Amino acid sequence: MLRNDDGWYEEDAEWAKVAFTFPALFTAYERRHADQSLRNDYPDAWEHLQGVTLQPGESRTKDERQFTQDHIADWVVVSAVTSRHHQGFVECFAKLGGNRALSETRQYLVPSGEYQAGRFGFVIDEARHVLFVAQAA
Repeated sequence: MLRNDDGWYEEDAEWAKVAFTFPALFTAYERRHADQSLRNDYPDAWEHLQGVTLQPGESRTKDERQFTQDHIADWVVVSAVTSRHHQGFVECFAKLGGNRALSETRQYLVPSGEYQAGRFGFVIDEARHVLFVAQAA
């Protein structure tokens, strides 16, 4: 399940596949980091191989999937800048579900004290955040 057909493994995340498969060749420290990397980058494979279901907070990829599913119909900020024209606000550029591939972009004004990027994005509250510009790319 972890094998790459071409036999090559890049060093950023795929090294963990090798460390998991050949644990005797790696230190305990490296094995711990390999386990963490697999949980974050290849959670489906990790769950299958370990026979364990990862819970929320145990895999970045699974948490991001859940965030995307939970906010598929919400406007999620993909870019933001402190407003030069509206003091005390952040101009937030949002796409539906945070999907950057979609053409429609909306710009909202969010109070500076309220805006925090968050782990996977900031979700616009259309009842409170002011729609500033709506445009198709």
